[in-house]
Amino acid sequence: MYLNLRKNGKAAKNAKVQEDTTQEWSALETTTSTNSSPYTLFYPESVTTNIALIADELDPTKSTDFAERTNFRTRKKAYFEEQSEHYTHYGKSNLAAIHKAFMQVVSDDGILTRVCFTEALCSLGVVDDKIINNSYDLFDGRGDGLVLYKEVISALDVILNGTNKHYTYKDAFSLFDPTGCGWIIQDCVKEIKQQREENDGINHMMVKALLDIFDKLQAEEEERMKKEHGKKKGKRKKKSPIDKFKVERTVIPSYSPKMHLSYDEFCTFMADNPFVVQAFMTSILRTMESVYQRNRRVAQHQQQRHKKATDAESEAASKMETESVASSAAASKKAGSVKKGPGSVASGTVPAAPPSVASAGESAAELASARSTASTARKT
Repeated sequence: MYLNLRKNGKAAKNAKVQEDTTQEWSALETTTSTNSSPYTLFYPESVTTNIALIADELDPTKSTDFAERTNFRTRKKAYFEEQSEHYTHYGKSNLAAIHKAFMQVVSDDGILTRVCFTEALCSLGVVDDKIINNSYDLFDGRGDGLVLYKEVISALDVILNGTNKHYTYKDAFSLFDPTGCGWIIQDCVKEIKQQREENDGINHMMVKALLDIFDKLQAEEEERMKKEHGKKKGKRKKKSPIDKFKVERTVIPSYSPKMHLSYDEFCTFMADNPFVVQAFMTSILRTMESVYQRNRRVAQHQQQRHKKATDAESEAASKMETESVASSAAASKKAGSVKKGPGSVASGTVPAAPPSVASAGESAAELASARSTASTARKT
């Protein structure tokens, strides 16, 4: 008789596994029967961990830096309440979104570091590092890495709401009007949205803002047409027997959908809507940098011209002074050499004889002495 050892070994193994499983279930049933709820395995009655310690760690009021952050917020609130006359109107203008973003990171004394400035611009959708750094360098004239928020918001107010705001609006409008026709076409904006690419300074926030403008203008146009062509309320006339057979026709207003955005309409939204300003923040900063560089070149040119004019004036004045000194010296010398006659006491001395007469007398005396010497020699 042959035994299947393999089959008998497998059966013994299965019997052992079944026995272990039975023991585990019996232990589980015993534990469950002793407790009142089946959820006690997940929520035990006796807790060994001190919940109070964990609660203290999770409580924000008991953290180490809670008091410091509270004091910081108090000082910040007090500072901006004192300076409320400079900042209140920004929250109600087209700079509301920008003002809110910077107020989240500004210090308690109105100072912006480079890190805080970058965080604020990133929250506004500006992600170009070059534009962010160049914009910060424009305000950091001292080069100490600290910028006053008052200067930043004032500069943005001038560039957006000042007398030369059309430069900013024109640069932003020209991004979607490359041909210069004076209109932004809705189909072109939708094509840019479908491409999903940010090229030539255009980002998704600008596209979304323009499409929202088109939708708003379309809704306003529909509402206006409904008001103009709506049914007028009044007394109803009595219908005659013939009118019963007439078919009533409703007047449907005919209007074309809004497909173009003019430059004036775009300027109106830029001046009134803070979210449109936020969408075009990258273009605004780029325009501000270009305007600053242009004004700086003009100022340097004027300064050079003024310096040249000042140097020419100083050189001409020094030349005239030198000529006057030379002429006065020549006049005094000429006055001192004028003859006043023999024995004149012009300078307190008698004028001497000319050197030519003296030399002639000396030569005559020498000739007479030579002659006397010769005659004496002859006599001897």
